[in-house]
Amino acid sequence: MPKKVTEAPSPVFNPEELETKLKDELRHYLDEKLDDRFLDKIEDVNKKLLREKNHKIWFRNIFILILLVLIGFETCALYNSGFFDNFLSHKSEETSVSASAEKPKSNLEVSVEEKTPSLSELKEKYSPLLKNFNLPADSAYYSDFMSGNLTNELKLYFSLNSLDFTSLETEEDYNLVAGSALLSAAKKLFSSSDLKLASFDFNGNKLRYLEKLDSFVSSEILKKSETSTELSADVTEIKELSNSEVEIKTKAGLSLKFKDNRLASLSKSE
Repeated sequence: MPKKVTEAPSPVFNPEELETKLKDELRHYLDEKLDDRFLDKIEDVNKKLLREKNHKIWFRNIFILILLVLIGFETCALYNSGFFDNFLSHKSEETSVSASAEKPKSNLEVSVEEKTPSLSELKEKYSPLLKNFNLPADSAYYSDFMSGNLTNELKLYFSLNSLDFTSLETEEDYNLVAGSALLSAAKKLFSSSDLKLASFDFNGNKLRYLEKLDSFVSSEILKKSETSTELSADVTEIKELSNSEVEIKTKAGLSLKFKDNRLASLSKSE
């Protein structure tokens, strides 16, 4: 008995599916074509821009080279014609004229600087150095001072005289003066630091040095002398020496030499 052949069912035609498939394939084809054309166009534009840039650079370099050649040619022509010689000589003349115009001013300044100050001007300038070396005529050390003998007692006297008495330690009828205070005062007054602390007289007031206390004890309340001779009034000559040194001479023949505003020596001329 013959077998019965079964026929396969025929596919169902779907127009919408076919339309969608055709659209997708067409879009894909157009995208590929557009991408290739777009890239080719960009490459062409870049090549064109690069050629134009190279041409501009070449023309610019040629222009700079021509300009340099012209400048060099003009410079050589000016040099050969002596232009620069005239220019330099003109500047030299201006410099010499300027220097000659300033020369009188310089001479004037030098003359002012070299002017010797008067004695009154020097007295006013150096009188502060002498105020701490005034001594009353009735002092126990007056003869030593007038003979140019700067003793240790004189140094103690002048050191104490330079202190502010209102700052001294005061008891009922005497003063206490620290030895360190006199040493500090002496360093300001004298260039040498060889002061020895020992008892001395101050206008009749006996000051005893107590080594254990490192202090001086006065026999009565200390007072400044009101009869001291103003040394600056007797000054006859003042010389400004080198190295910050000054020599002051008086009518009595005393010579006081100061270095850095401190008394370096005391002497008397014969």
